[in-house]
Amino acid sequence: MKKFFSLLYRDYLYFGVFLLALLVRLIFIWQWSGTPYFSHFNADAWVHDIWAKEIAAGNIIRHTAFYQSPLYPYLLAAFYKVFGHHYWPVYIIQAVLDTFSCVFIAKSAKIMFNQRTAAMAGIISALYVPFVFNTGLLLKETLTVFCVSSFLLLLLKSVSREMTDRKTVLCSAGWGLALGAAALSRPNMAGIFFFAALWIIYRAFPDIFSFSMKKSFRKISEKSSSLWKIL
Repeated sequence: MKKFFSLLYRDYLYFGVFLLALLVRLIFIWQWSGTPYFSHFNADAWVHDIWAKEIAAGNIIRHTAFYQSPLYPYLLAAFYKVFGHHYWPVYIIQAVLDTFSCVFIAKSAKIMFNQRTAAMAGIISALYVPFVFNTGLLLKETLTVFCVSSFLLLLLKSVSREMTDRKTVLCSAGWGLALGAAALSRPNMAGIFFFAALWIIYRAFPDIFSFSMKKSFRKISEKSSSLWKIL
């Protein structure tokens, strides 16, 4: 019986996180639709709405420099072109994207830690109020979280020893695309690339890093000893 519940817990964890996250977000959007804020915006949301309408109308290239990251307004314009200037489809898509983000966070926690941590991470992200709230706004946060969570999961999978060479290449290309999209959504995400590349090199050549770190610590220790003698 214990083994049965263990298998059930393992196999249906991510499905449960998906259902919980999606249900919470759909209930929120339904309740949010009864407020004036559902279709009346200010600040960044207003800018994204106006910019997306301009792009959908045919003004694809701006005559001035981008004063905000462009990915979200262009995707929003694509939705307006397909569904018309309606907000429900946008919010539903954002709810689905954020739901997948919760699943990706849980999967990443499973790879880095264990099943229990994955369950906790999935439930916390599914109920995390800022994640839920942003699905009902025309803001880039939901898209950014989706891109970053995709990047993290694909990065972890790309260095897994269980992956075949073909899957490793696909995952590596995937996390590169996800990180690029995250940078187009929020430019400061581009800084993650350096640390991701450094981590991959470390995983591939741990002996080199180990030797370099030992050498650095030895130099620091020698200089500290010399300084201590002088003092």
